Formats: sequence, structure tokens, C-alpha cells
Amino acid sequence: MAEKTIKNTLPAGADPPALPENDTALLRSEVAELKNAFEQFVTREKPELERLHNELASASAQRDDAAEELQKLRRSSAVADLAAAYSFGDAEYLDYILHKNRIDPADTAAVSEFMQNYRNAHPHNFKLPIRPGAGSRPEPLRNGFHSTGNRMDALENLLSTAPEIM
Repeated sequence: MAEKTIKNTLPAGADPPALPENDTALLRSEVAELKNAFEQFVTREKPELERLHNELASASAQRDDAAEELQKLRRSSAVADLAAAYSFGDAEYLDYILHKNRIDPADTAAVSEFMQNYRNAHPHNFKLPIRPGAGSRPEPLRNGFHSTGNRMDALENLLSTAPEIM
């Protein structure tokens, strides 16, 4: 939008013409009416404005809480991913030690170096890379659980090997 410039039509050094007395009184009465209307509006709408202000404050607090919770969830997810990637046993403990050592889970170089050093110093916190084998077949127990004989014989055998209660 182009700004309009108002040209001064008065010659240099001339005083602006004075308004007639009734025009000045009219302007003053209009200003007084506008002030009165504004004050009535503010008085009438004040409870509504206060309610809207309270709702805005509540919505802002909820937004801040949601943003903080989202940040915690993102960190927790990143730490869980790190725990899985490095075979760390407890993701919550990993989060604790990363926080204690002021390491950001998003900084891959710092995390890699820290995890390598921590694995060397504390190997008990990491899962062992063991693959399941074929296993072994258990031998038949003497107490009769795996015996192929009569159930009464197995029960008698079990009771005969049980410790005595005094």
C-alpha cells in the first residue's frame, strides 16, 4: 500500500486557521463519548477477557508440559535404541550414566567412544554374544520323575530320598 503524503498548503510561517468554538466543543464531546463507550466496553467485556486470558495461560502450560514430555520420550527412545545397538543390559541405567557423564544420545561419536570405554571398564553391564546351541538331553533322575516304571514305585522312591522333617 502506498503511503499518502499530505502536502502543507499553508505558506511558510503562517499559523493554521483556528477552529470555530462550536467545532472544538463538538470534538471534545465526541472524544468524551468515545472514551465513555470504550470504558463501558472494557467493563462489560472484562470477565470475558479474564476468562480468555486464563484459558490462554492454561493452554500455554499444557503446551509446555507436552513439549517437555515429548523431549523425554525422544530421549528415552534414543537411549533404548543405543542399549539395543550396544547390547547394554538396562536402558534406564544407560540413560542415567549418559546423563551423569553429560553425553547426548544423539552425538554418535561421543556415544561410541564412551560405550567402548565403558564396555572395557564394566563388561558386566553388557549382554554376552552367546548363540543358543543344540542343548543336552537330561539324564533320568533317580527320584522317579523320569522313570519308566510304575507311578507308585516312583512315589515310593521319591519319598525314600526326601529329607526327614523333625
